Amino acid sequence: MEYDDGHSYCFRCGYVNRPTRSIVDMIDQLKDHNKRMDEQDRNVKLPDDVQAVGQYPDQVMQWFKVCGLTQQHLLENEIVYSPSKEWAIFPFYTANVLTGFQARGFSKTGPKWYNAGRFRDHLELIFGEKWPVTPGVPETLVIVEDMVSAIRVGDVANACPAFGCAPSLDFLKRLSSRYKHLIFWFDNDALNSAIKAAMSVKHLHPAPTYGYVLHTECDPKLYTEEEILVYLQGINLVSLPKEDDIPI
Repeated sequence: MEYDDGHSYCFRCGYVNRPTRSIVDMIDQLKDHNKRMDEQDRNVKLPDDVQAVGQYPDQVMQWFKVCGLTQQHLLENEIVYSPSKEWAIFPFYTANVLTGFQARGFSKTGPKWYNAGRFRDHLELIFGEKWPVTPGVPETLVIVEDMVSAIRVGDVANACPAFGCAPSLDFLKRLSSRYKHLIFWFDNDALNSAIKAAMSVKHLHPAPTYGYVLHTECDPKLYTEEEILVYLQGINLVSLPKEDDIPI
């Protein structure tokens, strides 16, 4: 007997014939993928040759300077460098255990960014806890694309990295249970993801959460602390948006 998904089964002898991409095959492939990801989750580790905090090549130091990262930022966030990978590594820990990291690549052939760990599905990495600056405004969180921008925005505001990924609904749901206002500050390439996320949050929690999109020419990490604060203060959080309006 042949079924709609393309596979066939003989009730007499029990023979099963599956097409190359049957539903069963796709489910098995997804299970294998999730198993590999779970193993990766448990075995996250830094490259063996990471250097001590503060030891970086000139090229990396110049990039830190462009992004406004100070020696204090580097020390507080335990940013390290791997010569073999040519990565500047931004690790993060849960209960003193390495949970994952985001790496900025400097190799001419490798990826520009590399993520280790499935942290975006279950981790809320919050920097700052210093905003809002407007009295009486409920808790506000700025969601940015990468760790560097989160560190920089965290100097003046609550900030959380999305690790270059579109925020998942589960991730947004947990954030909306804690924060009244979520500001999505992504670059031009991810603007559509920011708009979709901002439109989604008001439906994810019984108490309404308001989503905003902050659109600037550059990533937050390329602005000075004063400019970051000016951009954030330019969003009117006291006058809440209408049901169908998403401030951009």
